[in-house]
Amino acid sequence: MDKRSWIRVCEANIPPKLKVFVWQILTRILPTTEALIEKDVEVLPRCPVCWASKETMEHLFFDCPVARALWS
Repeated sequence: MDKRSWIRVCEANIPPKLKVFVWQILTRILPTTEALIEKDVEVLPRCPVCWASKETMEHLFFDCPVARALWS
């Protein structure tokens, strides 16, 4: 994440928790099952919402049926 993007997130008129969430998304450190498995954390290797084969950032926000329903 470049410095300009980080400054925009910091200066955004949004709650601090949302800033942290946006930062986690932009730096790709959101604790998805895929990320936790890469760090050797024992988790079920499936999306906890829809039981898809893998919960990635893309799945979490776009591919999961629940995410698609929320975006609609």
